[in-house]
Amino acid sequence: MRSSKAATTKSRMDPEFFVLMTFQIEMQTALSMYFHARHYWEQENEYGLAIAMLSKAISMTRTRDSPTGRGLPEILAKSPLKAIEKDLNDVKKHLMIVLKAWEKDNSGIYFEKVPLTLPAEKKLTQGTHMMKPDPYELENVEPVALILPGGENGKASIDSDAELARQLQEQLNAE
Repeated sequence: MRSSKAATTKSRMDPEFFVLMTFQIEMQTALSMYFHARHYWEQENEYGLAIAMLSKAISMTRTRDSPTGRGLPEILAKSPLKAIEKDLNDVKKHLMIVLKAWEKDNSGIYFEKVPLTLPAEKKLTQGTHMMKPDPYELENVEPVALILPGGENGKASIDSDAELARQLQEQLNAE
């Protein structure tokens, strides 16, 4: 699309589409951070880093202050996201419960320092395109002729379903 037509095309799009896309991007990033934090916690070696990552995930699920800020977009009364608002609140509540439990364990058992910023080598990186896709190609094969087995020129030895049913019944009665 030409850039001269981009503005007119965007103006015809439903603004809720952009809210949905923003929501999905931010929510997926937050969930990735949450599961990454769980990985570190379950490895039982970097509790402070796990707490820092979980805190970051929680901050990503907060409602953003401005349209261009970090976090989830505000869910308005007529927003299509209204249907998942209760589930979203449950996720946020779960994240807070896990964070409090981890902080309690860390302050009473592990005593690991929680970093203020996440080390670059521990952050999730963007996906990498490993190789270019290979186009799928069908092999050239000789098609199988669709003929009935049996008779000459594709004519079956059994002419009808009724004849086949009679033969099968006779075989059953003979046994």
